Amino acid sequence: MRLFLLLVTLFSVTTQIYAEFSEDQMTNIVSAFNKLRSTVTPRNLGDYNQVSWSDILYANALTQTQTCQRNSLYSPAGSAGLYGESYAYFDKDPSVNDVQDKLSAGRLYYNYDDTQCTGNHDCTPYLNIIWNTTTQVGCSKSECDGKTLVVCNYNPPGSFSGIPPYTARQHADLTTMSYEEWPNKIVNLNQRLVRRDDDHIYTASVPTDGSFDWRDNGVVGFPKDSSNCASGWAFTAAGIFESRSAMRTRHRYDYSAQQLIDCINVCIIIFSNFSIGNYTKCSRFSGELNKALMYAQAYGLQATSTYPYVGASSIGCSYNQSSIAVEGGDVEYSQVGRDSIVEKCRKQGPVGVGIYVTNEFLYYAGGIFECNNTLIDNANINHNVLLVGYNEKDNYYIIKNNFGRTWGENGFARITADVNKDCLIAKNPAYSIQI
Repeated sequence: MRLFLLLVTLFSVTTQIYAEFSEDQMTNIVSAFNKLRSTVTPRNLGDYNQVSWSDILYANALTQTQTCQRNSLYSPAGSAGLYGESYAYFDKDPSVNDVQDKLSAGRLYYNYDDTQCTGNHDCTPYLNIIWNTTTQVGCSKSECDGKTLVVCNYNPPGSFSGIPPYTARQHADLTTMSYEEWPNKIVNLNQRLVRRDDDHIYTASVPTDGSFDWRDNGVVGFPKDSSNCASGWAFTAAGIFESRSAMRTRHRYDYSAQQLIDCINVCIIIFSNFSIGNYTKCSRFSGELNKALMYAQAYGLQATSTYPYVGASSIGCSYNQSSIAVEGGDVEYSQVGRDSIVEKCRKQGPVGVGIYVTNEFLYYAGGIFECNNTLIDNANINHNVLLVGYNEKDNYYIIKNNFGRTWGENGFARITADVNKDCLIAKNPAYSIQI
């Protein structure tokens, strides 16, 4: 009988170890995060927002813990930038203090002055907790292969690369809207929309000279992950339309890269000769970014929620005109050269640029990246990215890639603008949508 009771006790303990957070623990997580937010260093000059528990965010985190992240490291909502998302594994059932300590470990390595994380450490989970404009949190936990997985979601999302967490107030004014929430369902870039709150046209802008970063205006969403298909041209085109919509309406949007992959002519998959482990990348004919913008201008783009991303085109075009989420705009191009590219981005918003991706670029983890252009001078570009800013002092571009948020600097990168080391960026025009 004692052995039976012991076995029952052990079974109960085992199942209890990996039980979900209790209501008291949920409350304590909120309290612990708020305490950390109120004691940041250096101290915030203004009042910090208090976060509260969100059952919606908890439910989204639950989708990841229940599957033990087997489908993806981040949930679809996290990858799309709808929510901030952090995760951590523990050898035992963690206490609330354990969760806070592990997710906030980046506080030891984060440099507020230059917004960089020293060494090879990841400060994103810490920044997700303390980001000033975040107001909601939801966390879930589950047993996964003998360990405990904890996933936390945050809304509005934060941890934007290169932006201090205490001065990100401009991001609070822009929220990502679902397709169902959009007024009239369609954003027409040819119409001058009026904000409802003050009857003034909302026009995002950056300094007319010197350094600039469109992320400061909140019009650049989180980097997405093209997964097993090198569809950078499609994500870049969708990103241009997303930024223009945000500049026009003061809301972020998420447009379908898959529609562009499926529906543009010459949709033939060509496999390139480089890979990261099992991460095979598929490429397309050059010039697809131009075709993508022309197509989107003519036919419009659906939201990712109505035309989700699956990767390589295999099912044909499923375009549904009644589900169009954005239309209009005028396709424009810059002259080649750094100054022309930078000026086009400064005046019109984030632009698409071509780049030659080297194997070193695939493993980029931070800093100012350089290519040896003499080795690739006769090569053609093999990737497209979104140019979102330029640093005049240190002469580098700021780009948004589509390799996911774990690549580079939270999915972004700084690339030198030295014409001898810029990975051929200045040898090609910038592609833009004028609104």
